[in-house]
Amino acid sequence: MVRGTVRPFPLGGAMLKGLRLTAFVDEDHYVEGAKRERTIGQVTYEHPLVHAGLDVLRGKDRTSATKPQISEKGWSIWVTPKLGTKGWEALIRHDDYLPNDAIHSQKQKRDIDGIAYWVPNLSGKTLAILFDRDSLKRTGLTPAAPNTTNYEVKMLLSF
Repeated sequence: MVRGTVRPFPLGGAMLKGLRLTAFVDEDHYVEGAKRERTIGQVTYEHPLVHAGLDVLRGKDRTSATKPQISEKGWSIWVTPKLGTKGWEALIRHDDYLPNDAIHSQKQKRDIDGIAYWVPNLSGKTLAILFDRDSLKRTGLTPAAPNTTNYEVKMLLSF
């Protein structure tokens, strides 16, 4: 497993110093002769008013030496803009995933959107509450999988 992150413009001023490039490679085996490979590339951007990112995934799996290798690929894009200066923040995310590159009819698309409130001034502690909608659409699967949409309330507490 190898992971590396580069901040190409650490002194680039407010607009460029928040850019980060990350690569992650993981290669191992389920059993002897059955490789599992993951490669993930990520570009993120941090600014006082917005955080955003793009992730790209490529993978290869062979769960047994007697089974064929399956290649997968996908990408995800997300943004969390600040809404004013009082602790409100939006979350917008889209995932697009192809679990088997040989069967293009099998697709998974996921959309998440929500709004969060970060409670200010907690003496070194962090508290946030997120209200979101998580929608997953899967096509081309046998047996067919239903589309799902969940509405959720999540809380983060750090101390």
